[in-house]
Order: sequence, then structure tokens, then C-alpha cells
Amino acid sequence: VDFGSIGGKSRISVAVVNAAADSGRGAKAETAATAVVVEEKPMMERRRFQVLPGKPLPFGATATDGGVNFAVFSSNATSATLCLITLSDLPQKRVTVQIFLDPLANKTGDVWHVFLKGDFENMLYGYKFDGKFSPEEGHFFDSSQIVLDPYAKVRINSRGEYGVLGPEDDCWPLMAGMVPSAADQFDWEGDLPLKFPQRDLVIYEMHVRGYTNHESSGIKFPGTYRGVVEKLDHLKELGVNCIELMPCHEFNELEYYSYNSVLV
Repeated sequence: VDFGSIGGKSRISVAVVNAAADSGRGAKAETAATAVVVEEKPMMERRRFQVLPGKPLPFGATATDGGVNFAVFSSNATSATLCLITLSDLPQKRVTVQIFLDPLANKTGDVWHVFLKGDFENMLYGYKFDGKFSPEEGHFFDSSQIVLDPYAKVRINSRGEYGVLGPEDDCWPLMAGMVPSAADQFDWEGDLPLKFPQRDLVIYEMHVRGYTNHESSGIKFPGTYRGVVEKLDHLKELGVNCIELMPCHEFNELEYYSYNSVLV
């Protein structure tokens, strides 16, 4: 997808990428998805992306040397759109680029996915979903709202005070995920799960902040992951060999025992 210029304003052209021609192995051709520029942009702010179908796993935005794969689960959405926002466009409440996901090319089961190649420097992302609005059935789809990816590895928020949410009619994202780069990938240094049999697990359900936040915990880093690490010896003495964090993702701080991510 190449963003050009007409009279100082941006336009788009959509290219078709033929994987078979590139590989010479007769592989099935991959057709580029359609990208739509929501705001007309000056030439100096244009971005170029090559858009491929992508893969359903892993969930979230996953960077490789060749680009970024986006995958998100929604069993009830009838359409999905990936929204990309530069840090300069965010204060203007302006989407830089949005990419409509074709349900035939960009959906596997209940997972929507797309792979992009291009310049993601200082780029945020979120999704728009359309579907049924039926509160009595638990459906609250609104395609005008940009929502956070539950699997976003890094996110920003515009809330200035802990526990204070934005106005209900503000459809601009209070939070957005940061598109990762291959250089940001965490190095596990060969660390692997212990693979205890499930029947032998002694599980301790824990809220990270609440577990050590009180001064009676007597630790150096209360209310943090480091605080949990400080208490591991105590948990071992109790016979615990598995900790279930609830939750370990961004959630509504006004619901202390929240099993749902912030915008599920």
C-alpha cells in the first residue's frame, strides 16, 4: 500500500503481493488487504505499508524482522478494522491509517489477523469492531470506538489519576497499544515453564497490587511484581507451587477482582 500525493493531500493505492512469484515454488498468492486513510495527510507525514493476510497466532502484535503480525480474537464481531495512530496524531484525535480486515483473507475461525511491513516508529494501534448492540445479551459493539488489544504488550493511557475513568461519550481511545519492534522482544534466556502436572498444582490466586500493598507486608517494593518476588519464600513455606495472577493485564481499577481486560 503506497500513500502518494494529489494536490498536497494524500491518496492510496493498493498493491497485490504475489508470494508465488517471489518464491518460485508455486505457492498460493497472498492478496493485500485494503487500507483506508481516514485523515488526509501532508506528504511529509505519509506512511507506507505492505499488507498481507497474516496468521491467527500468537495473539497480539508480534514483531519479526520482516514486519508485525496483528491477531485478535472476537467470536461475535461482524467486521474488524486495525487503526494505526502516530504519536503526533494522537493529541489531535486523528487516526493515521486504518486497515479493513477482509473476513475471507484476514480471519481464521474467530481470530482476525493481518501482517504489515513498513515504518512503525512511534506508532500506536487499536481496533474498531462492528457487530450486534444488545446489552441484554452482553453485546456492546460500537464501530465508532477504538478499543485496546487485550494482548497489547505495551500501552499508553490518557488518564491523569488512578481509578478515574474518562467520560462515557468519549469514543477516542483512553488507551492504545504500542506497535512493537523486533528489538523489543523479551529475552527469556532459556527459561522454560516447570511443567508440573496439573494434578499436583497448589494454586495461590493473587492480586499483584493487593497482595503486598499494605505496610504490614514489610517489604521494599509494596504493590508491585518485585514485591511478589520478595514474598516467594513465604509462599513456598505454605506449600504453594503455582501462582495465578488476577489480573496481570490492564483492567478497570474500579473493579478490584476483575477477570476481564479493560475493554472486553
